[in-house]
Amino acid sequence: MSQLELRFGPPHHGWLHVELADRERSVLLDVSDVPGDSLAMLAVAALDLVAGRREARVVWFLEPSEAIWDFQREGDQVAVRATTQGAASVLLEGGTAEELALVIWRALRRLETDPAWSAVSDGRVWSHPFPHREVAQLGAALGRASAPQRS
Repeated sequence: MSQLELRFGPPHHGWLHVELADRERSVLLDVSDVPGDSLAMLAVAALDLVAGRREARVVWFLEPSEAIWDFQREGDQVAVRATTQGAASVLLEGGTAEELALVIWRALRRLETDPAWSAVSDGRVWSHPFPHREVAQLGAALGRASAPQRS
């Protein structure tokens, strides 16, 4: 079972709080929605790992710098190296590809239920639409129902 936890704060005016932690270390980021769609990158990275790829990458935009999460498979385990420009890398233990992908899927499903994504939300919350398709594909690859997870 993965010891990783992934949490998102509510999106607000193009910014999102992201926390990735294992038992000993954590990475805290306040990420921007420009110039790229990091949430979609995260879902695709998890899909790639479940499909058997040995490596995957997510770029988080911090304006003006970036943070990078490199997922690296070694044997049946996947580690996450989180690197922020100007800071030391943090190596987090992720578990198997399926365990890590499940952590990511659950966190994205919780984020998907945030009222900020609804059409009636006032103001711009994120420059990109929520990656519903990628998250659904990840859920299907993991054999999970499409109903949002609240745990």
